[in-house]
Amino acid sequence: MSSTSESPAVTAALAPEGATSGLAHALELGFELAVTPTALMTALGVYGRVNAAYAALLGRETSWFPGRSFLEVTHPDDRVRDTSFLDRLFAPDTTQVGVQKRYLREDGSVVFARVSVSVLERTADGRPSLLMTEVADHTALHGALDALRASEERLNFAMEATNDGLWDWDFATGELSVNNNWSRMLGYEPGELVPHISTWETLSHPDDVPLAYANLDAHVRGEVAQVDFEMRMQRKDGSWCWILNRAKVVGRNPDGSPRRIVGTHTDITARRAQAQATRQQAALLDSVLSNIAIVIAILGQSGRIEYINAHFHRLLGWTLEEMQHTDVFSLMYPDPDYRARVAAAVSEGGSQWRDWTARTRDGHEITISWNNVPLPDGRIVGIGTDVTATRAAEAAEERHSEQMQQAQKLESLGLLAGGIAHDFNNLLVGVLGNASLAEEILTPDSDAAFLVGEVRAAATRAAELTRQLLAYAGRGRFVVEPVDLSLLVGEMSALLRAAMSKDAALRSELAPELPAVEADATQLRQVVMNLITNASDALGDAPGTVSLRTSVREPAESERHAVVGGTTLAPGRYACVEVSDTGAGMDDSTLARIFDPFFTTKSTGHGLGLAATLGIIRSHKGGIAIRSTVGRGTTVCVYLPTIERTARMSPTPTPGSMRAIRGDGHILLADDEAAVRRVAAMSLERAGFIVTQCRDGAEAVQVFQADPGKWRAVVLDLTMPNLGGQDALLAMRAIRDDVPAVLCSGYASEELSVKVTSLDAVIFVQKPFTAARLTAALFEVAPSN
Repeated sequence: MSSTSESPAVTAALAPEGATSGLAHALELGFELAVTPTALMTALGVYGRVNAAYAALLGRETSWFPGRSFLEVTHPDDRVRDTSFLDRLFAPDTTQVGVQKRYLREDGSVVFARVSVSVLERTADGRPSLLMTEVADHTALHGALDALRASEERLNFAMEATNDGLWDWDFATGELSVNNNWSRMLGYEPGELVPHISTWETLSHPDDVPLAYANLDAHVRGEVAQVDFEMRMQRKDGSWCWILNRAKVVGRNPDGSPRRIVGTHTDITARRAQAQATRQQAALLDSVLSNIAIVIAILGQSGRIEYINAHFHRLLGWTLEEMQHTDVFSLMYPDPDYRARVAAAVSEGGSQWRDWTARTRDGHEITISWNNVPLPDGRIVGIGTDVTATRAAEAAEERHSEQMQQAQKLESLGLLAGGIAHDFNNLLVGVLGNASLAEEILTPDSDAAFLVGEVRAAATRAAELTRQLLAYAGRGRFVVEPVDLSLLVGEMSALLRAAMSKDAALRSELAPELPAVEADATQLRQVVMNLITNASDALGDAPGTVSLRTSVREPAESERHAVVGGTTLAPGRYACVEVSDTGAGMDDSTLARIFDPFFTTKSTGHGLGLAATLGIIRSHKGGIAIRSTVGRGTTVCVYLPTIERTARMSPTPTPGSMRAIRGDGHILLADDEAAVRRVAAMSLERAGFIVTQCRDGAEAVQVFQADPGKWRAVVLDLTMPNLGGQDALLAMRAIRDDVPAVLCSGYASEELSVKVTSLDAVIFVQKPFTAARLTAALFEVAPSN
């Protein structure tokens, strides 16, 4: 064995692709030990490897040949002819040529030989790249009579087909001569068959006989160099075997008709079975690849798509032909920058899954997780899975989680704000009540009257802040009725323009006959005023435009998820108020906090306007969406669910004077805040009532039970220890069912239960209240006889 420079093509020829190491070793060993002198060389006649028989024939060592030209061992008189002889192999339809030639041994002696050269491999442009030379030593036969040349030619051809069945057909007699291998190949003992052309036809499959004669006729007419086709023949046991039939005319009559045809029969049954098994495996693999829900594509070295599976076509829409003749890559990724990133990821290869958004043939977008795996030959296999639904579900889950966090945050802040507002209202009862009492005591020209008025005004502004806190907490006071947003906003036009800066222009587009919403008109006015004020403030000192629009919409799913406050709008129709400005806009960090209580970007703001707006809209089962771009302004859209009822507008409340009230009789007052009790008692006593104070509901019920007919009315706080105002009133009504009651709370009247609101002679007063408001409420629920 030679270890010198062996070409890759030679090595590949001795170890076919897919062969196991044992098979490769067996093939190489068979090549070395073959009786027929055989050599492998390039198309230029340079030796790659020779077997021992070849080297022995030429009297040299096998290691001498690799890298040397075959001309070095060719007789000088034959070199020119042999060169042109090899040139014949460059014809695309020539696979094998034969020639009689002379070799020079190392000792100078001449070897007469019959040489057969076959093309084993060709380059992509069809040029031969690997040749196999088989040599039959005819030295001993040289000089034989011309009459024996036909027999010599048959022998040479037989030697080219080692271990195959040989046949010789005499056209004149119809006699068919076969060798022993031919008989054994069909399961017969040598001599068991009396071969004749009729025997050959009888053993051939009926469907293949016409094919055999068609090939023979084409060769006889000179249309093909030799017969070469596959057919079926029947073995002795009745089974069918596949035969590769190769034949050629070896002698012709003077008129050109053939005298003899010799040929070989090679049993290719096992090879065809293996090929069939390979095709079945390939079909199975293709079936699997075509039916799994995975996108597979193979990209060639030139960047051309070589293969796509059926799921690729089903998912993305393109066929393999379209992928090969159209710039589908640009259609799948129309954005040039995005396409460049995808191309870079493909060229990088590796085993990394990445999500890419691709456009399908019909124009919609899907998300595919791709993994590009490079192959040793430079090609790339792309494997992808459609994760559109998965990513959408993950996004929805993330959005839901964010909404839950936002809702929990708002709920926590709402509870805090509501608690603060309640406690502040109790404190403000003392401030506002005492201030109003002091104003009644002081004369208008008193020096202290102005100061007390300032205290009352400050307490009133503080009460407004607590009302906004309650609105944010969703516990504001509501008077619910059908409302037309366009009418409500239209009535506010003059007030809205007055609230804006002088350099700001207001542009209104109010939809006519807008479906009604069920809402508190006063609260909605506050919402619109807050939005317009914020939009005007966003313009700063620069001129700009604030646009106010009303409309009716059925928001898409993405819009329903886009509302702030941790909620998602239910499907359906919504009346919308949209306020846009051309101001400076906001960045993401500011947008994330603008609805938080006490967060403000204004130097003089208290940060409760938008917080109260959000609370009001949420309590109306609506939502707020906001879009803002730095340098391009902000748009806020309020969604309120519509109803079928017709809208009716309550008049905008105007301040009025409280008429003086003088009363008499006993009043039972219960509140756990001492300051509230003192102010309430002083207010009622100055109005002429006799007041008995209790610290909680339980004490009040006990005092009431002692003399139920004594009391003209009861004044009860809703939130007290031991027993709250509602339960205390129900207990008193169980004793005396007509006792009038005034219920007070720092929260809104929505805190009242249905049992209490259904009772007669019950009125609610929200803290903080003035002395006049409390006495007026008492006079309303328990008028003088």
